Amino acid sequence: MPTLFYHRYWDVVGNDVTDMALETLNHGTMFKKFGYILLAYEVHHAIKKKRGGLNGWFSLKLDMEKAYNQVEWVFLNQIMLKVGIPGKLVPLIMDLVSGVTYSALVNGEQCGYIVPSRGLRQKDPLSPYLFILYTEELIALINTAVAKGDWKDIKVNIKGPVVSHLLFTDDALLFAWASVEECMVVKGMLQLYENTSGQRVNYHKSAIAFSLNVGEELKRDICEVFGVAEVSSHAKYLGLPTVAGKSKVELFDSITDRVQSKVEEWQPKLLSRAGNEVLIKAVAQPIPCYAMQCFRFLAMFCDDLEAIMGRFWWGSSNGEKV
Repeated sequence: MPTLFYHRYWDVVGNDVTDMALETLNHGTMFKKFGYILLAYEVHHAIKKKRGGLNGWFSLKLDMEKAYNQVEWVFLNQIMLKVGIPGKLVPLIMDLVSGVTYSALVNGEQCGYIVPSRGLRQKDPLSPYLFILYTEELIALINTAVAKGDWKDIKVNIKGPVVSHLLFTDDALLFAWASVEECMVVKGMLQLYENTSGQRVNYHKSAIAFSLNVGEELKRDICEVFGVAEVSSHAKYLGLPTVAGKSKVELFDSITDRVQSKVEEWQPKLLSRAGNEVLIKAVAQPIPCYAMQCFRFLAMFCDDLEAIMGRFWWGSSNGEKV
């Protein structure tokens, strides 16, 4: 949220924000709505810097194969009842999910109706929330394995929270100790989740990163267990980088490119001043806001963004000076 929001409505949200911070600092427990991006960044930074100790760590980034298309309706119905959604509401939700039909054009003619038996609709505002409920089964399996001691989670410092997974819709990061035995437990949990939910992990597109104190032979054995490729670090999680190098400019070049590409699509001379202002405020300015909530941008980077928007405002979007 923007800083101005907290200044203006601190009398409403102040106690909740304070309680969240104190709970994390005093007890090392993670508040449910804590920023996953910041946590992923800190954990990956700790993994990348870990050199000492007998036990290494790994971070496994999963790629779910056609995640929304693989949602089994029967399993979704059971999950909604299990998490406590009222029984009268579940049939209504399932009617919205299952009451969809498709038709196809063959040689320019409409052919019949296709009635699906599973899956969630893309771009449906309800689908992400239902998929989050769907992944509760995987979270429950992981928490059970951690509680039994079969899955050893990681702790980046003495007072910090323990972390075994970060899941947000179909973006999944798993953390554990780097050992073949540990990997067999993780692989078993994933296979059990696949068998019960219908989801499939695409191991060819998944990747694993190790801390520096993991030997090359152990790395090869672990990669063979999962069937994934090793990377030095995961490039992004939820659209933002997980590890920052020495060059912050290169890190956020993609944001500048996105703003530039948006601006180049518009024709400022064909719009009124009011129309140009609406495009800048509603489309261009919100693009970096998501990243700015998690990372402090360089002044030079902010100047570049302002220059791109300024050129559009004054009638030049192709990089030429006005």
